[in-house]
Amino acid sequence: MNEENFSKEIEEYITAVKSLASIDNFYDYEKKFADFHRDLGKKVLEKSLEHKSEIGRKKKSVPNLGK
Repeated sequence: MNEENFSKEIEEYITAVKSLASIDNFYDYEKKFADFHRDLGKKVLEKSLEHKSEIGRKKKSVPNLGK
């Protein structure tokens, strides 16, 4: 993942977190925040491992990451 793609993902994440300001129920806020954070982590991990797909010992299954 190059710096430009990473910056784009972070900007989208910040916009999503700012959109949570309208939620007044803490449980819903926390749930949405955790979802946004998990999705960002998943995207960054997948993008950073894209170029390593040629590795022969690559895992055949992908963990569920909480979902």
